[in-house]
Amino acid sequence: MNTTTYSTSLKPIWKGISYICALFLAVVSLDIVIGSLFQVNFVVFNIKEDVETWIPIFFSLLFIASILSIIYTAQYEISISENTLSKKGLFGSFSFDIDEIDEIFVDVMLVNIKSGRKTISLGNLYSEFGKPVEHIANKIKGNENIRFKGKDKHIKKYFPWAVDE
Repeated sequence: MNTTTYSTSLKPIWKGISYICALFLAVVSLDIVIGSLFQVNFVVFNIKEDVETWIPIFFSLLFIASILSIIYTAQYEISISENTLSKKGLFGSFSFDIDEIDEIFVDVMLVNIKSGRKTISLGNLYSEFGKPVEHIANKIKGNENIRFKGKDKHIKKYFPWAVDE
């Protein structure tokens, strides 16, 4: 039985900031596209009739990117069960066992866990950060096959046994 021990995604404040920025970009870019195609603007200045072709194309792509970022942020979630790490997202989901971890990169408030070509990142912008990292550290303690990358002082903070004195 593989029950979820920790489930984490962006903190609500960061989700809100992400949504507000993406919505702002979506509204402005859509207004510019409509203004350049139909000469009707609601938010931004009037667009001249002789607007260059790249302007509506660029802002159309910006509109699509901002909508995708909203969907991506809403879908993104990392789950940590007793022996498995899972990442769920808009562009694919995957999981791997904690025993399969090859490499861990540690920075100031970031822990990147890698197994083969799969990577799961935990950072301080997530709703839970300390407890999942502590859980993983306890599970991999004594595993000599894992490479640790990053400055020793950062590695020592989360995985003190992995740094030689």
